[in-house]
Amino acid sequence: MNTIDRYIFRELIKVFAISVCAATLLLYLDKFLFMAEMIVNRGVSFIEMLRIMVYISPSFLALTIPISVLVASVVTFNQFSASNEWIAMKFSSRSFLDLLKPVFIFSLLTYILANAVIFYALPWGNHSYKKLIFDIIRHRANFDIKPNVFYKDFDNLVLLVKERDNDSRMRGVFIANGQESGQPQIISAEEGIIFSDPDSFKIQLKLKNGTIHEFNKERKDYQTLNFKGYDLSLRLPSTEKLEKKALMDNRDRALSQQLERIERLKKEGRPMGPLWL
Repeated sequence: MNTIDRYIFRELIKVFAISVCAATLLLYLDKFLFMAEMIVNRGVSFIEMLRIMVYISPSFLALTIPISVLVASVVTFNQFSASNEWIAMKFSSRSFLDLLKPVFIFSLLTYILANAVIFYALPWGNHSYKKLIFDIIRHRANFDIKPNVFYKDFDNLVLLVKERDNDSRMRGVFIANGQESGQPQIISAEEGIIFSDPDSFKIQLKLKNGTIHEFNKERKDYQTLNFKGYDLSLRLPSTEKLEKKALMDNRDRALSQQLERIERLKKEGRPMGPLWL
């Protein structure tokens, strides 16, 4: 490229970078409320917040990169026209198509960049983001339990406490446990403490001095059981269920995974239109 081409190319890159940063920051505004909630209620650290921002960036860049190419092209040549540089370029015996050569090269490079973001960075970012949020909720479930507020994050279970100490000790515990076995339970206890094991991904609620009220499957027999100590296993939506609903949808699979799924659906005779799209 000659001097004029390099000059146009530099101006395009400068405006493009400013536009990408501004547009991406604008899209981040939609997530700031969620991030604030995660910091206050879940105790998310600064490093984890940076990871969240990195993971959601590809979904924003998939939009802001093409938009910024258009903005950079319009603003750059508008600037040339306003400062009469456009006239000087035309008088230097350069045709309009010659002056568009650096724009074409710039567009081609950003096209490759956008495809890399969409086919590789976007699936990785979506999957990592949802997995991180799930891990934060699962490992720090007791952070969001507030007095006199129904807590519904656990699977098939609603929890209500009257008081909560600074050491996570809860008093006046009320639990509505809709078990998968079809035998719903109402549990009340004087005290309760939640223990989470990050290694095994298990959450246990240790209850003291309470009563279990239980119906049988036919809702005919009713029984009560008093206890001094009772350990209740708490479950957030299972990993398998979460994967089906959120962690691995079409936008979260890499290109190779998407092609494998298309081949599998083709053998099963099922529609593949959304996957190809």
